[in-house]
Amino acid sequence: MDNSALEHREEVKILIKLQFKRVKWPKQIKIAPIQNKKYGTYLIIENIGDKPLLKAKITDIKINSAETTQLGHEITDQFFVSEINPNESIEIQIDKSFSTSLSGHVWVYLNINPIDQNQIIRCFQEKDGLPTANLWRNIIVIQNAHERQQRRTNFLLLLLTIITTIAAVFDIISFFKKSQ
Repeated sequence: MDNSALEHREEVKILIKLQFKRVKWPKQIKIAPIQNKKYGTYLIIENIGDKPLLKAKITDIKINSAETTQLGHEITDQFFVSEINPNESIEIQIDKSFSTSLSGHVWVYLNINPIDQNQIIRCFQEKDGLPTANLWRNIIVIQNAHERQQRRTNFLLLLLTIITTIAAVFDIISFFKKSQ
C-alpha cells in the first residue's frame, strides 16, 4: 500500500505494553520474566488518541533473541481486539503458560491490523515515542535463571556474614565485661 493511500485513512493511536504474570502465584503479580519459568503473557492495549479503534486483529507475534532471529518463538494464534474508545485500555491474554529458554535482550514483534480499512493504527511503545503503522515491536529483558539464583545466593551469604559479625561483636563485648 502506498503512502498516499495511508494519508486518507483515519489515524488511531494506541500504546501497547507486554506484561508477564506468574502462573502459580495466588495473586497475579507483574514481574520481569525469568528464563524457563512459566508466565501468563498479556498485551495491554491503550487508545491514546482522540478517535476510537473500531476493531483490529493481532497476528504474527514473534519473540526472538536480540542477537539472532534464528532463536525464538512464534505465536500463530490470531487475537481480535474489540472497540477501544479514547483513554480506555484492554488486556488480552496471548499465552496461559509461556516459558522460554532465551535470556537477555529479546525482541517482541506483532502486527495489528484494523478491520475497518479506513483506519490506520499507529503503535507506540511509550506515549511520547515514535510510532509505527500497524506494527508494534519492543525489546524486553528476560533474566537468566542461573544469574538470578547466584544473586540470591550472594545476598544470603552477605546476610549470614552480617549476622555472624554482629554475633562476634556481642561476644567480644561480653568477654570484656566479664574480664573487668
